[in-house]
Amino acid sequence: MRVLFDAATGRNEYPRCAPIGAGMAIRRAALASWLADASAARLPDRRGRELSSSGDNDIVLAILRAGWGVGYFPALALTHLIPAGRVQPDYLARLNRGIARSWVQVLHRHDANPWPPVAPWTVPLRQMKAWFAYRAWSGPVARIRWQGACGHFEGLATLR
Repeated sequence: MRVLFDAATGRNEYPRCAPIGAGMAIRRAALASWLADASAARLPDRRGRELSSSGDNDIVLAILRAGWGVGYFPALALTHLIPAGRVQPDYLARLNRGIARSWVQVLHRHDANPWPPVAPWTVPLRQMKAWFAYRAWSGPVARIRWQGACGHFEGLATLR
């Protein structure tokens, strides 16, 4: 699957299925083309307590732009061992916020972002509105979803 330019929207589109995360496998030559792009300002990925997550998506979009293809093979299986703390609601809320923030940024970097930027001063107001829309007080799942919306607004505020 290749990056598709959508003439109607005037932007690139992220593939419907793409390899990401722990089960991602990349040909060495494809990764080398991504690493060799000195002009690419790498987006932050997870380090320490920073839970942004854009490295795998950045690689996918960059190698597609370089002419490589990607595939998703659901028949393949992977056992991913993670600590118990990574399935706790507080961690998942922080993770969802970081992923949503960096998702907007990586799409923007590759001309695939469908959302307009927002003024930074509007972010707290949008987050407050989302608190009610997502009913964030009602339980862990709602709070995790609300944190994703918060990260989305924060990501849009960085697009200047």
